[in-house]
Amino acid sequence: MSTYRFTNTILKKSRGKINIYDSNEEVIGSTQRFFHNKLEYMVDNIFDEMFVHIKVFDHQGVLKAIAKEENSFFRTK
Repeated sequence: MSTYRFTNTILKKSRGKINIYDSNEEVIGSTQRFFHNKLEYMVDNIFDEMFVHIKVFDHQGVLKAIAKEENSFFRTK
């Protein structure tokens, strides 16, 4: 079984890249949180984690996946 590790940022709303390491401490990829626009960013600051969008990159920085979770007051999409 493979083991992977990453260190989360201190700031929850940080949009900087976060490296993912394998068991040999080599960078195998990264993740990065993003917002579609400033309004979405401001709403997310008021209602904590209303929008959670993550980009996943491989070790060369090539985009491999985009994950989007949009929460509402009633249900998660």
